[in-house]
Amino acid sequence: NYNKVKSTEHDNRREENMNLQSELCESQDLLMKAKLPQSTLFQMSPPWWQEAQNLKDRKAKDPQNGQNSESEEATGHKGLNSEPSESTMPSTQEDDVLTSSTEHFSIPKMPEIFFSDAAQAYESVSDLARSILFLRENTKDCSLQKDVEAKRRQMKEQDEELRLQVTEMKAKIEREKEKAERFRGQVESHKQEKDHMEVLDEELTSMLSLCRVRRLTSFSTVEKMKIIEKHVIELITQTEKIPVDYLKKEKQKNLRMKRKREQEERLRLQMEAHREKIEKYKEKAMKKTLKTTRKMPRPRSNPDYNKVKVVSEPVGPAKPQQEDLISSFYELHV
Repeated sequence: NYNKVKSTEHDNRREENMNLQSELCESQDLLMKAKLPQSTLFQMSPPWWQEAQNLKDRKAKDPQNGQNSESEEATGHKGLNSEPSESTMPSTQEDDVLTSSTEHFSIPKMPEIFFSDAAQAYESVSDLARSILFLRENTKDCSLQKDVEAKRRQMKEQDEELRLQVTEMKAKIEREKEKAERFRGQVESHKQEKDHMEVLDEELTSMLSLCRVRRLTSFSTVEKMKIIEKHVIELITQTEKIPVDYLKKEKQKNLRMKRKREQEERLRLQMEAHREKIEKYKEKAMKKTLKTTRKMPRPRSNPDYNKVKVVSEPVGPAKPQQEDLISSFYELHV
């Protein structure tokens, strides 16, 4: 029963401690909120005032630290000399918790205020507000400058990437143009070869028609060339079998025929030249006859003038001269 009572007391004290801790936290928050304007006024005070107040706080804390150290040593000696009983152990633990909580949530000392007049505080607050606004604008300008610089760097990087892409595309275009030129040259060469092959095919078909070969369309160009080659070889073998005397006779015969054709051609040309000369002589003779057959002028004072008929006599030696020339020409050439 005694232990149950002790445990219930211990639980009750623990709950009280928890409640006290929560109340202390709330009071600490209220104190911090109340201290906030004084702390802002303290921070707005000049720096030499802040340093002087900090020195005072340190001097005030030093003797307290010495007393705390002496008390801790005394309690340590007592703990070594006397052992605690089982009944007093939980109470001491709870006291330690309370002291630690009170130390942790100690009431901060309110700093002294530099400003004795409210107008000074108001001016300092307005100066602080102006400085805050100025800093905000500066920060905005700085942020804008940073954004602009970042955008510029980004734009430069993008420009460099685009330039690299443009150079790569230009190089690709040049390579494609070179390929296109090569392909065009190949196409033109193929067209020329095709045209040449068509001409050769036509010539081969004409040659095969002379060789009296049927079904010319069914053969390819290579087969046609083989057929012509075979036919040429046969002709060469046949010509080699012909006797030499026969070839000489045929050669002389061909030469005589050639000379005869050349002589006939020369005679024809000479006859044409002779005819042209005769035509010229005829024109000259006709002009002379026209001059002699002109009418005489008749005066007006002789109305009964007898008309005199002038008969143009043909030129006699023209015809026999022409006949003599033709006969002499034939005699010379025959």
